[in-house]
Amino acid sequence: MHAHIVLFLHEEAKRALENPEQVEKIISVEIPSQEDPALLEAIIEHLIHRPCTHDSNSHCLRNGKWSKRIPTAFRTETGSTEGDY
Repeated sequence: MHAHIVLFLHEEAKRALENPEQVEKIISVEIPSQEDPALLEAIIEHLIHRPCTHDSNSHCLRNGKWSKRIPTAFRTETGSTEGDY
């Protein structure tokens, strides 16, 4: 089970999450093992973003324009910038 949630934080709480290390202490992800192949397949199919392409059928395009601030460069570490959501 998982959830997509939006949190509105007071300024004091925001200051407690000033760097990636602090964020990673409370937010994490685990890919399920192959012991549950149906769950693994569902996660890969529905929750892991596919590469964005310029193809007109790309999930990243809406009316021929990039949507949701994609594409972005791949990042191996958590990061944040002012105004991110």
